[in-house]
Amino acid sequence: ILKRPAAESSGRFFIDEEVLTGAGIRDFTPYAVDPAQPLYPDLFLDRNAKNGTFTVK
Repeated sequence: ILKRPAAESSGRFFIDEEVLTGAGIRDFTPYAVDPAQPLYPDLFLDRNAKNGTFTVK
């Protein structure tokens, strides 16, 4: 995000999962407090089941 042109990033809301996936990271296990447990979804986001996009609650 910090290396992107300002016009591309200014005023945008970034979601960790989207930024990391865009950077090629697919395994989020290292970000878990307990890697044996699934990560919790963000409480303020709804995932659109049809296309995988997010909407703010």
